[in-house]
Amino acid sequence: MAKLVDEAVSELIENHRFSGTTDARIDYMGRQVPPVDWEAFGWDAWEDHGQDEPILVEGLGLVNVIETFGGEGQGDDYYMIFRVITEEGATHYKLDGRYASYYGGEYYGPLEKVTAHEEVITVWR
Repeated sequence: MAKLVDEAVSELIENHRFSGTTDARIDYMGRQVPPVDWEAFGWDAWEDHGQDEPILVEGLGLVNVIETFGGEGQGDDYYMIFRVITEEGATHYKLDGRYASYYGGEYYGPLEKVTAHEEVITVWR
């Protein structure tokens, strides 16, 4: 596979489509609700469906979300870390976003290649 630039990786991941079928269920009024087919794509779909086993993204390789950060009580920091496994090995990407209490979180691309670094911090209590 040819080496992809970060923008191409970002586009392949963002446009990956998740799909499935819900289970039949009984609603709160006791009515039978039949199974429903669903489809989702975009950054929010990765937050909802991409955190378990790696998923094959056509044209790229195996991808999964290995970390999310942000939300209520975390300030405006908001991001996801993706692991992309290709023939060349594993590469990590960060997708930045922002969080605001009045509308929640949103992600915006493109992805940025990152590596993990440990930091020692001092916390005063």
